[in-house]
Amino acid sequence: MLDIRIDPNSPVPLYHQIYDQLREAILRGMLQPGERLPTEQELSRKCGVSRMTVRAALTQLTQEGLVERRQGRGTFVAQPKAALRHISLFFVHFTQLIEIMGRQSRTQVVDQGFMAPPQDVAQALHLGPEEDVLHILRLWYTEEVPMALERCYYPRSRVAPFLDAEGRDNAHLAHLLEQNLRGRLSGSEDMLELGIAGPEESGLLKVPEGIPVIKYSRVTFDEENQPFEFVRILVRGDRFRAKVRRMRDGQYPVAQISSRVEGTMV
Repeated sequence: MLDIRIDPNSPVPLYHQIYDQLREAILRGMLQPGERLPTEQELSRKCGVSRMTVRAALTQLTQEGLVERRQGRGTFVAQPKAALRHISLFFVHFTQLIEIMGRQSRTQVVDQGFMAPPQDVAQALHLGPEEDVLHILRLWYTEEVPMALERCYYPRSRVAPFLDAEGRDNAHLAHLLEQNLRGRLSGSEDMLELGIAGPEESGLLKVPEGIPVIKYSRVTFDEENQPFEFVRILVRGDRFRAKVRRMRDGQYPVAQISSRVEGTMV
C-alpha cells in the first residue's frame, strides 16, 4: 500500500493532504494508468481518517481526470489525456486577458512562500530533487467578482535577488517578478484544458463545487531557453467565453475573450 502520511496539526485540510500525495504518486509514475487504488475503507484505516474525508480526496482526483471510478470495481488511475499538438495560437499572457475581461480588475495575494514543488512543476522547471520554489497564490477579480485562481512557481535561484531587495512577504512581489523576469522571455509553452472545481477552488472562487472550469498553464523560457516560471490558472467556466477566428495562409487567429458579470457581457 502507498505510504500516505497525515499530519493532523497541519493547516492543510486532511482530505487535501491525501489528495496531494495520491496526485504526486500518479504524476511520478508510482501509480500507473489502469492500476487500482486502495479502497476508501483501506485508505481510511491507513490514514486514520473518516471515509468521507477519503471520498473528498478521491472526488477531487476524479474531477481532475487523474482517476476514474468504475461501478462495483473500485477507483483506477486514468489514462493520460490526449494532447493536440502543432496548433498555432497567438495569445498574450493570460493574466492580461483576465485584466481586460472587466472594466475594473484587481488581484489578491492569498498565499506566498517557499515549498517543495509538485512533480509536474519540478519537471517543467527542470529542477533537481532538492530544489524548492517560490509559490504565489492569487485571486483575480473583475468588478469585485472572483474570476480566476492563479498559482505562480519560480525556482528559488531565479528570485533570490528580488527577495533580498523587496522582502519575502511583500504583497507586490508577484508584480515585481513579472516586470523583471518577463523582460527576458524568449517564448512559452501553453496548455488549455477543461475541468471541474474541487472543494478548494470552489471555496476561494465562491462557486458551487463541481462547476466547469477552464485550466490554463504556461511555462515561460528566458533568452537561454531555460524555464523560469510555471503558471497555472483556473478560470470559472460559468463566466468565461472564448472565440477564435481562424485565418487562411497561416495567419494568426484573432482571439476574443469575454466575461459575464451578473448577466452582462463585458
